[in-house]
Amino acid sequence: LFAFDNEAHLQAWTRSTERDEWLLRIAAVTHGDAALRVLTGLETWFALPAARTKATPPRWKMALVTWSGIFPLVLLSSHTVAPLLGPRLHSALVVLVATGLIVVAMTWLVMPTLVRLLVGWLYPAERES
Repeated sequence: LFAFDNEAHLQAWTRSTERDEWLLRIAAVTHGDAALRVLTGLETWFALPAARTKATPPRWKMALVTWSGIFPLVLLSSHTVAPLLGPRLHSALVVLVATGLIVVAMTWLVMPTLVRLLVGWLYPAERES
């Protein structure tokens, strides 16, 4: 597992002789060919723990699930965080706090729960011929 700050650096690494040398070194202790899976954003929210998926869900499914998680959090935030902090803080700070709480909730609570609940819809089993 590795991450790069931009596409050019990723391409430089995947085409490098150093990477090829490392793949040769580990070939004796690995099974099968190396697999490359590039995640560029929200796909990481849809990675199932302890499961190997062939591909991420279609973008429209990811968007729908993400929206279904964000909508109630924004609604809740607008009725709790905003009224509580609004009179005390500048509106930009209120939005900063609210969006920070939403991102934390989405990353560690809401999305893992939604993905577990909707796994059959997000990753339908391939039908046997």
